Amino acid sequence: MNTKFKICKKNDLIIYLTFTAINLLSLILHFILQACDIETGVNAFEYFMVVALVWLPLPVCLIIRFDPPIYLNICYQLFVILSYTFLSVWNGYSLITNIDLFVHFLSGVLFSLCAYSVYMTHNKDKNLNPFYVFAFIFAISLACGAIWEIGEFTVDSFGGNTQVHTSPEGIPYVGHKALENTFFDLIADFLGALVASIVCASVYFKKFYKRKTYLQQKESQWALNKL
Repeated sequence: MNTKFKICKKNDLIIYLTFTAINLLSLILHFILQACDIETGVNAFEYFMVVALVWLPLPVCLIIRFDPPIYLNICYQLFVILSYTFLSVWNGYSLITNIDLFVHFLSGVLFSLCAYSVYMTHNKDKNLNPFYVFAFIFAISLACGAIWEIGEFTVDSFGGNTQVHTSPEGIPYVGHKALENTFFDLIADFLGALVASIVCASVYFKKFYKRKTYLQQKESQWALNKL
């Protein structure tokens, strides 16, 4: 058993409590607006779902024994705040046009950071070529984006409209128009994954691979000189 593994570090606990407080403040604002007879269209029960999502990494990481880096935890929490608290609970889709594309772009970034963190956690030698690190991160992120779209399709099969296959008047889209939302989402996932994968592979190359290669060359040179 890995004795160094911790269920919840101090920094992680601060992040969980901070974003929980943000959601609770948002819930209080909802009740204040209701008391002033201002309709928000917010379902208070959804806040409990959001808070559950805030704390979701804790049991997941405990089960798989994965210690997420702080940048991954913060990125995940920001994603929850944007995609659920703002867009779903407060119906931000009606306030900002095409904000859904930015959410999918951010999801591509988040999935890439997850893949990079998993690689860095399980590959202690840091000896893989940066191109293969990029390919691994990029492929994982694209696969997660595709699974997301499969999930939206499944929800729509039971009466949802997550893929926006009907007009605001309820008229079904046909032909190319019916595919626009899904493919724009996939393109946004692709761009987010591409940008984040390039950044992660570049950081890996400069911080680990390049230094390791340099040290190996110096060691080989030292061995030759000794001969």
